[in-house]
Amino acid sequence: MSAIIPKILLLNPPHTAIGSRIPDDHLPPFGLLAIGGPLFDAGFAVEVLDADDEPLAPDEIVRRIVAAAPRIVMLGHAGSSTAHPICVALAVRIKAALPAVTIVYGGVFPTCHWREILAECPAIDVIVRSEGERTAVLVARAIVTHGLFATVPGCAYRDGAQLRATRQAKPVADLDACRVGWCAAG
Repeated sequence: MSAIIPKILLLNPPHTAIGSRIPDDHLPPFGLLAIGGPLFDAGFAVEVLDADDEPLAPDEIVRRIVAAAPRIVMLGHAGSSTAHPICVALAVRIKAALPAVTIVYGGVFPTCHWREILAECPAIDVIVRSEGERTAVLVARAIVTHGLFATVPGCAYRDGAQLRATRQAKPVADLDACRVGWCAAG
């Protein structure tokens, strides 16, 4: 990577479905936090925007993302299927505000429906399929080095008009080896 540390913003979008909330509590975005530690350890500047905790309105989410000026926005939600429309709507708004940002989408729903998502939402650039702890780091490196997604196991992407998926990534054998978080250990 270059001397400038590429910034990645991890976005946990708001989710209004009843099944996504414990009354008077908040479900931490564990999937995003699980990729945050490995991304930070790989040398990326990582910031989390938990728009579900407050919850934030779409205009405020986009305002905060523009102010953060990330190179990459990675989004996903534990609510998966019912959160998908919110993820797509936010991706469209983020891409309109920051056309050069790369939007990466992950989670159970995008893993299973990557073809439909890439075909229907040009704002989403790459999908991380299955476990993201390793794949997210490899995708981020490919983005900042202008590398080929075709060499990254566990992702799906557009290649011109073609939709492509790489081979399945190997499962992480020891999840305890992947630090959860988005900042320096300590």
